[in-house]
Amino acid sequence: MTPKLFALIITLVEVILHMWAHRKNAAAATAGDGHRPDVYYRSPMHVVTRNFCEVCRHERLMGRVGKLQDVRLKQMQNYFRKVTRNIA
Repeated sequence: MTPKLFALIITLVEVILHMWAHRKNAAAATAGDGHRPDVYYRSPMHVVTRNFCEVCRHERLMGRVGKLQDVRLKQMQNYFRKVTRNIA
């Protein structure tokens, strides 16, 4: 088996496993009773594949946006607490 063919086979297997992991995680998230939040499926080479997978990139960016919004919300809450203390 040539190295190019071997690399192609490994890549195809990784893509299939990566897609399977996304489907398994989505099914676990929508399942009501059997959902275990502590289990998250990943493909073996997830570190490499996540840079090219749009779903992984979207999840990572939405996590960043959520953290930024949490920081802004806390700043606004602190500001309004300070303002209402000065009124009373």
